[in-house]
Amino acid sequence: MTISGDWTHAGGNFIAGTGNVIFVGSIYTTHSTISGNTTFYNLILQKENGSVGIIGSPSTTHLYLYDGVLASGTILVSGNIIMNTEDGSHLFDGGGTSVVQLVSSSDQEIIVRNGSAFMPNLQINKPAGTVTLRNGNLDLEGRALILNQGILDLNGFTVSTADFTHNGGIMRGTNGGSLNVSRN
Repeated sequence: MTISGDWTHAGGNFIAGTGNVIFVGSIYTTHSTISGNTTFYNLILQKENGSVGIIGSPSTTHLYLYDGVLASGTILVSGNIIMNTEDGSHLFDGGGTSVVQLVSSSDQEIIVRNGSAFMPNLQINKPAGTVTLRNGNLDLEGRALILNQGILDLNGFTVSTADFTHNGGIMRGTNGGSLNVSRN
């Protein structure tokens, strides 16, 4: 299902199955809003020159951050985060005040395709399991990394952030890795 405008879930059932909901845009549809408490399976943000804001408490199994900005709100992710940077260029530009929260008891991955990638604020709030970085460095571009519970494995890659809050959990560097904390 492809959406170029807003998504409002005010009642009834949305059954995601294993399908994709893709937010697209161009210079003519620059901002979209996700409102309500929808559960997606594959949520794909592909907002060329645009942004998506979140109102409510949506969740998704897998979150694909391909293009645009996640501008505001919080989204819960129980699967993987996949970021495509197309030959090293940063197409997904991070986020305003938005938070991506990893919440599953199962292992999860942040997969960066083709280099390093920008991301919104990242909160790891896993009752069990490990979040492992795969294929590239992660740049929170002046935003925060919050580790509440669970394990973050840098797996030989670098995470750059403006703020790091460690309330619990474990950070490790299987195969090395580094955390750069620097305010811009």
